[in-house]
This record gives sequence, C-alpha cells and structure tokens, in this order.
Amino acid sequence: MKIIAIVISLLLAIITNGYAQMNKNSIFLGGNFNFTTQNRTNKTQTTEYSAVGYNATIEFGGGIFLSPKLAVGLQFGVGRGVSEFTNTNYVTQVSSTNRVDGNSFSFTPILRYYHFLGEKFALIAQTSLGYQTGNLQNLDATDAHRVSAAFTPCIAYFVSQRSSFELMTTLVNANYSTYNGSSATKNSGFAFNLWNGTGSFAVAYRYYIRK
Repeated sequence: MKIIAIVISLLLAIITNGYAQMNKNSIFLGGNFNFTTQNRTNKTQTTEYSAVGYNATIEFGGGIFLSPKLAVGLQFGVGRGVSEFTNTNYVTQVSSTNRVDGNSFSFTPILRYYHFLGEKFALIAQTSLGYQTGNLQNLDATDAHRVSAAFTPCIAYFVSQRSSFELMTTLVNANYSTYNGSSATKNSGFAFNLWNGTGSFAVAYRYYIRK
C-alpha cells in the first residue's frame, strides 16, 4: 500500500507541475514565420480602388520574464512582399494597375502577457512597436520606412518544459509610412487597420531557459 501511495503521489506531482508555469528572469528564444494577405476594395459612384497582395516575414529573437506572467523581448526580421493596386474610373472608362514588390528588414520590441490554461496551454496577449525599412521596385520610390504598433493574441502549446509552439494573428495594426522617390519626391501616410480584409497569421517556436 505504501508503494502504491508513493506512486500515486509522484503521478499527481507530475500532473500538477505543468510545463507552462514560468519564473521571473526566465528567458525565451525562438522565431516565427508571418504571412499577411490583403484584399481591399473602395468604391464610389465614379471610381473603384483595389489592393491585393501578400507579405511574408521570418523573425528571430528572444526576451526575459519580468514576472511569472509578463515578458519583454526584441525580434529581428527579413521579409518580402508583393502588391497590386488598381484604379478604375467609370466615367472615363480608364483603368490602371501598379505592381509593387520589395524586400524589407525590421526590428520589433515586444511585450507579452501570459495567461496559463492548465498544464500545457497558454493564451498570450502580445503588443509590439516595430520599425521596418526596405527597397521597393516598379514604383517611383527607392526606399521605404514604416513605424507600426500592433496587438497580436497568441495561443501556445508546450510540448515539453522548454519548448512550445504558437499560433497568432494580428487584430489591430497602426502604422506611419514614408516613401522617398527617385525623383526627389517624398510621400507619407498614416493607416489604422482592424482585422478586416487583411489576414495576418504566424506560427512560432519558443525555447525557454527556466530560472
């Protein structure tokens, strides 16, 4: 009976000692693959504007836990995007299409709040403030710069005490962009986007060094 009781106690200890719980000063490392699509159309009585495209980004980085549930970090990324913009005037019956493609580099500070669900799952609320720069082709612009803020909820599954996989999507994004033209022109603009017509998904892997 004593042996059975000891075995049951050990099993209960293993079950209740979930993978997900973290301690202050624990460190996480890893990366994620982001894929964003857009398909937007704006119509008036005389004109129509549409934007269709995608952007793919690979990011690597890490961070540290300030408390068992709050962590800060920094990510670096490289990406590529392609977009097509079409303007149609129904009065003049004229339509024009511009295709833009380019490469980008980014670095993004992040703040993550963890809400653990049982042993192996966690919901994560991630906010970020990032800077992105890159070169555009097929447009009168030689370089582009963007500062953005985003809110990205995630769900994490811990496969072990040190490893987890995450699925995330960006719900809110605000950004300010500038484009420097090859003819010494400069354009800028502010945009605020909710999850509407734009799908932003990412899968991530994290490795945790527990303290």
